[in-house]
Amino acid sequence: MRHVIEDPASGAAATLHPGDALEVRLKQPGGAGYLWTTAAVPDNLEPRGDRTAPAGMPGGAAARSFRFEAAGPGTGVLLLTLSRPWEESPAEVRELSISVIRA
Repeated sequence: MRHVIEDPASGAAATLHPGDALEVRLKQPGGAGYLWTTAAVPDNLEPRGDRTAPAGMPGGAAARSFRFEAAGPGTGVLLLTLSRPWEESPAEVRELSISVIRA
């Protein structure tokens, strides 16, 4: 099964089964150098890629998506950060609680 989470708030949760696909989509500010990245991926998720869809107009918000596959049972936290490469602290942090349960 495929699960899509659009612009989740920090603290959001997802329950998956082994083999399920998860896509997390986030809005990324345009023109300021900010980029969403994965800071931590729990052991129960396997990264399957990421992409950025360009903004509709110059300087507009882009859409960043991360794809994962539920690897096995367990719980963990997926940590996503919005930052600029030259800054030490992220501008924003999103924590998603991930549970993978047997079908």
